[in-house]
Parts: sequence; C-alpha cells; structure tokens
Amino acid sequence: MEFAGPIAKLPMSDEVFQNLKQATLGQNHAESLAGVLEDQYLVNDKECPEFVDFIKAQSLEYLQIRHNDLIFHHIVNSFRNDKWSSNKDEFDVTKHFDLNIDRIWLNSGTNSSYSPLHIHSGLFSFIVYVSIPYTFEEECKLTPNIEEDKVLNGCTEFVDNFFYSSIKVAVDKSTEGTCFLFPAWVPHMVYPFKSKGRRITIAGNLYLTTKDGS
Repeated sequence: MEFAGPIAKLPMSDEVFQNLKQATLGQNHAESLAGVLEDQYLVNDKECPEFVDFIKAQSLEYLQIRHNDLIFHHIVNSFRNDKWSSNKDEFDVTKHFDLNIDRIWLNSGTNSSYSPLHIHSGLFSFIVYVSIPYTFEEECKLTPNIEEDKVLNGCTEFVDNFFYSSIKVAVDKSTEGTCFLFPAWVPHMVYPFKSKGRRITIAGNLYLTTKDGS
C-alpha cells in the first residue's frame, strides 16, 4: 500500500483484477451518480468475491495504519467501549471492525465524458482503472502548444481539504489494473480526454460496522 496524502495505491494482483472484470452488470445507475458519462451500471458484487475480500482487507489495513489520524481517530473513538484497549498503540482494528460494500458500479464514457467535483458516501471509496484507450503521449499530441506538465487530460484529481493541496493521478494505458482507495469524504474530479475510444473504470463505497460482541 503506497500513500500520497490520504490516497492509497493498492497492490492488486491480476487474479483479483480479472475476478472483478468478469462480474456481470446490473441496472442503470446513472441517476445516482455525479459523472457525465454515456454508461453507468451497477456491478454484481456477488460474482467477484475475490475482489470484495481484497478491498475489504485493504480498507481495514488502511484504517489500522491511519487510525490515529485526526478524523479516523474520532471515528474509531466514537465506537470505543470498555472492552477495548485504551492503549492506542495496541489497538487492533480487525478485532473490532468490519467493512461492508454498499455498491459497486461501472463507469464507461467517451472523450466527451467527465466527472465534476464530488464526494462519496461511506467511510472509504475505491476506483479501479479497467480500460484506458490512450497514452499520455497521445493526449499531449492532441493538446498542442501546451506544456506537458499542464496537460491534465483524463487525470483524476483529489482535493485534500486539510492541507489545501491536490493530488493528481495521471491516467493512461499504463494505469489499467490499478486500484486506488481513499476516504469517501475527499472531493475528487475526473478530467475529459481527447482520444477516441472508451474509458472504463469501476468504483464503489465501503461502510464501517462493528463486529458482534465488540
């Protein structure tokens, strides 16, 4: 797990990636989402159990690593009771918490699509880059007379409200099979690209629950 601010890049194997990709699509989900895209459908999470186990385990690991951070510390303490250790250094998230998938959905759009600045519900959200129809070099050629470091075509940008900064994830063919996990309250947006073809991502939200008897 690699962190850039609150954004974590996860070590997702190709086996887990393929398990997610083979899940079938459900009903149209566009009315519930912020993206301006041609196609947005629910994904049947019962058909990708390996991915579900992976993203839940990674989310718990993220919470274990960052549970002393300001917001996560308050969230964890809001559930704390007398049965839990009072020593924050000994606290084990996996003993007391679980995470449930709220829903998983697929986003598919052409070069006219984008997602305006928005947030998600739940504790954590994730995005998996499934199919990207362009390289960064191709996008730069389609954006002439602009310095490369200013080209944000297809970029996903996260806005860190606490440090007044942004984290830009450059997205092209090399990003396929990559998964990012982030707190659901972090605002983010997706820029349009210029190349032909469809950009496909899969996203979802996770909610925190306590284990029985905790």
